Amino acid sequence: MKRQFYLPVFKVGVAYVVKQGRAWTAFEHALLWHLAETHSTLDELRTLSGLPTRLVVGALLELMGAGWVSLTVHGSAVRFAATPVGAQSARKTKLNDNLVPRRRSDTLCLDRLVGSAIDPLDLTLVHRDKIPAGAAILPSRTFTPTVSPTDGIERLFMLEDESFEEWVDHRLNSQNFYALVAVGGDDIEGLPEYAPLALRQAIAEEAERLDTPASAPVALAGAAYRPSRRYQTDVGPDDLIVGTEAHLEILEHVLANARSSVVIHSCFVSGGSVNRLLPALTAAANRGVTIELLWGLRYADATRRSQAGVNAAREAIAKLPDKARRRILFADKETSSHAKVLIADSGPQGRFEGYVGSCNWLSTIDWTELSIRIRDPRVLADLAGMLATLLIPPHGSWGGDVHRLVKLKKRLSGLSPVKGDITLDLLIDREHLALVRHARDDAQTRIVCACDLLGPAGETSVFVPMRVAAQSDLPVELQFNRPTDSVRPDRAIAAQTELANAGIALRDVGPDFHAKYLLWDDKNLCVTSFNWLATTADPWKPKGSEIGILLSGSDLNNALLEQMERQVLKKVASMAG
Repeated sequence: MKRQFYLPVFKVGVAYVVKQGRAWTAFEHALLWHLAETHSTLDELRTLSGLPTRLVVGALLELMGAGWVSLTVHGSAVRFAATPVGAQSARKTKLNDNLVPRRRSDTLCLDRLVGSAIDPLDLTLVHRDKIPAGAAILPSRTFTPTVSPTDGIERLFMLEDESFEEWVDHRLNSQNFYALVAVGGDDIEGLPEYAPLALRQAIAEEAERLDTPASAPVALAGAAYRPSRRYQTDVGPDDLIVGTEAHLEILEHVLANARSSVVIHSCFVSGGSVNRLLPALTAAANRGVTIELLWGLRYADATRRSQAGVNAAREAIAKLPDKARRRILFADKETSSHAKVLIADSGPQGRFEGYVGSCNWLSTIDWTELSIRIRDPRVLADLAGMLATLLIPPHGSWGGDVHRLVKLKKRLSGLSPVKGDITLDLLIDREHLALVRHARDDAQTRIVCACDLLGPAGETSVFVPMRVAAQSDLPVELQFNRPTDSVRPDRAIAAQTELANAGIALRDVGPDFHAKYLLWDDKNLCVTSFNWLATTADPWKPKGSEIGILLSGSDLNNALLEQMERQVLKKVASMAG
């Protein structure tokens, strides 16, 4: 039996700019160029292009509507030719688009559990004054309306010949409305089909809490782990990318096999590394691949050496031939994100694949790194959307990189998902801290947490919950490479002793270790950019400052630990020799 609940929502007014009209296609330009050279019949054009008749006729009608093509009848033959104005336009590098910017406004509802955007017409809205006495009202988790352009675009009103151009602003219209939903187990009525899984899960969780007697004990330390992006997909042992050589091979593979698109996000940039990549980047660009090179380093706060790396990379790309430079696009500004992401259509048969982990793809790759390969377009679409959001300016027009990433997100969203038995969560920012506490409560046989840095933040984010886990004789191992500048070596040694007394192994895994992961038992593994033992989630940093992947049911943990041990021993041996 289903029970009714009232879901709190924000009603938000949004303003945005669309472009009305259409852009000319490459085929229409080629058709106009051909007709400027010679008269042709429809059959001749269809044979020459190899396209269906309806597409050729459609292109001709568009060109005729612009006054660029005319037709003449000679007996039974109908021939097409470019007009003088059309012939002049055909010689241009790109046809002038007839696009008119128009400002639009609309109203969206943002649910107050996960903040997803929903069309008000798709909800049964009830004003707070009309809610029956004693009704079950779900508690709010968010208290400030925040519209994410990449998530809200599909809900906006646009005519058939309009395309989204620029986000202007949003404003709160009302916080007095609730959406009526009916919940029965995992079945939720009252939401549109496009409502995200995260919202459905949040409703089910809060509904269950309201159905729980008030006397039931609740033990929470900080926010609970509630993944906002979860997928059922497939990931296997071959998708673990471990070590220096493996990451260099992946980068080489991506640039050699990508068919149309490569997106690289690296926190740090090395001029020397980008210079070494230039031949592969240029070869890909010459094949028609568009390459987005995004970087996260906060330039104004960076060291001179780090700034020099960004400047050197930009200058090296600026010296490339025009053909390559038009497709190798080095971002004008930073994202302020520490995440490391790679997306490309470099898989078998041109399928998209992505990589998330610890590797700074545009910097020197000579440390022990860890990444996970993802082939599910749904996950990759969300990653592209996150990167687009990181680049959206606080005011003014979107840059070309944002438009291209939003277009890529839409392209990926239209592809078939990868089916499998693995549960994959896409984590960002503070969700990492909640995951540590979740591992503390869920682990049965072991916990291993690894990153390169050991800092003061590790005490509250990891040490405290791990002490609780170790109290039940659960083996806990924390791995690091070096302390931060704010931790003296003697303090690191003291921490090792204190944790050992609590049953926790704090292990220095040796030089050049940069991998970042959290695993527990045999089938739960998180691969990320997040320094578990040294970083706290900064609320002033942008959303997506840290990105990780949690795999549940993957059975990869033993294989990962064995590979990591070999990499560490190999690194120690190479430095000793």
